[in-house]
Amino acid sequence: MLACSAEPGASSPTQDGTGDSSGGMVQTSTNPSTPDDDTGSASGDADSSGSALPCDGDMSDADDDGVLDCEDNCVDMANADQADADADGVGDACDLCPDDADPNNGDQDGDGLGDACDNCADDMNQDQADGDADGAGDACDNCLGIPNRGQIDSDGDGVGEACACAPTLQPCQGGTAGGYECSNIELVSRVTNNEMGLGWGSDMWSWTDPASGRVFALFSGNVGVAFVELTFPYCPEVVGFLASTAGPSGVRDVKVHGHHAFVVAEAEGHGMQVFDLERLLDVDGGIEEFEADAVYEGFGRAHNLAIDTESAFAYGVAIGACEQGLYIMDIADPLAPNFVGCHLPPGEHVHDTQCVVYQGPDAEHQGQQICVNANGPSGSISVIDTTDKANIVTLAEAPYPAAVYSHQGWFTDDHAYVLMNDEIDEIQNDTRTRTFVWDMNDLDTPLLIGTYEHDTYASDHNLLIDGQYAYLANYRAGMRVLDLSEVASGTVEEVAFFDTFGIDDWHGLDGAFTAYPWLGDAGEGIVAVSDIQGGLFVLRHTPD
Repeated sequence: MLACSAEPGASSPTQDGTGDSSGGMVQTSTNPSTPDDDTGSASGDADSSGSALPCDGDMSDADDDGVLDCEDNCVDMANADQADADADGVGDACDLCPDDADPNNGDQDGDGLGDACDNCADDMNQDQADGDADGAGDACDNCLGIPNRGQIDSDGDGVGEACACAPTLQPCQGGTAGGYECSNIELVSRVTNNEMGLGWGSDMWSWTDPASGRVFALFSGNVGVAFVELTFPYCPEVVGFLASTAGPSGVRDVKVHGHHAFVVAEAEGHGMQVFDLERLLDVDGGIEEFEADAVYEGFGRAHNLAIDTESAFAYGVAIGACEQGLYIMDIADPLAPNFVGCHLPPGEHVHDTQCVVYQGPDAEHQGQQICVNANGPSGSISVIDTTDKANIVTLAEAPYPAAVYSHQGWFTDDHAYVLMNDEIDEIQNDTRTRTFVWDMNDLDTPLLIGTYEHDTYASDHNLLIDGQYAYLANYRAGMRVLDLSEVASGTVEEVAFFDTFGIDDWHGLDGAFTAYPWLGDAGEGIVAVSDIQGGLFVLRHTPD
């Protein structure tokens, strides 16, 4: 800062700050000049070296923080460090949104919260309440209580798309939601089998269009697959139907790779249907009847299908051409699947499998294509390496106590553990529902490290894992959610449930078929259940 002093008895500076001829303003200089030397001019807009003064000579510092007002990013609030976390030119000390850039530092509604971080920029709401956690504050939310990300309102009527069907909120209160027993699960919506054109339900999967974010449930049943849009899960909409190629089937299965669905069934002569899911995006009202884009006829009936989406191989399960083992297809070209080999079962048949490019702790097998099979009546799981389809290697086969019918299992996200179930042990042994925990740190030696015994006697069916939670479809006991935080010790714990069946929790092969967790694009905590009798249940998991 330029040093200035006034000589005793000197006259006051003139209005332009240059002083009178007696030198009322004195500039310090190491190189004094003569009055005739232009470089030594005593004008107020240059220092003694001839450099321009900062701020055109305006030395104002309103907040007295040592930073001139013209350079201060908070003129009226002291902030000598000039901290500016969001680099928007407004200092943190006076920035209404210190973590969200807004060079204007605007506050349209005058509630003291900057527009850049205010969840209702035009409506005063200092508490920022957002009961449905969709990013729009309650004061301006066009679907109050129902998440409507982006506040989409296609018809401009002030009612958001997510609640355009006027849904009834059905939280889990007093142990029930919509008449169904529950814990930490709310009922979002339901679509009956009849509304989907089905007599009974079977497996389900989903697809999200990466460009638009639209979400579709693929719900399989006795006579085909129904496509239900769940972009707005409180207002589901059936948009299409793909009929069976060979009549009704007791079990039908659907999986997805890229933007294609692959459908198999236990009906003789069905084969594998391939359907381009992007066709759903063009449906403009009503329920469109679709035909498959291709039908693979290398086999007729199959119990179900697994797809390793990373390697683009599909595994038909319990197929006669492979002696009820795995029928392996290359689906890199989805409309022209190519048979590449069989895996024969160790016993009667393989009932189900999960196949992945293994990224778990067993360094010896990292990067290899690994399947974990549930071997049905042989009462065991097996681990196979399918990397070389012409030379599939069985790494291990492991039995477990009181086995009756090894049904299905699933890796944890880190591929370190597998949870697995036995479909018939509850019936034959009159035992409580059991979930088995396997340590897969050494794929050549799977270790059973825990058995979780449920409070119910229901038969158990498909289970899937997403992060910290396992979602179990336990037939008559509905969906059960297990916390996997302590899975390394073989310990799991039930933390939520929703009973889609509702009559009893006893043995029997009716009720919940699949509990499906990967619907996060439809909203936080959104999961779904395909129920044999009840149809599609859309739910929200609300952990404590």
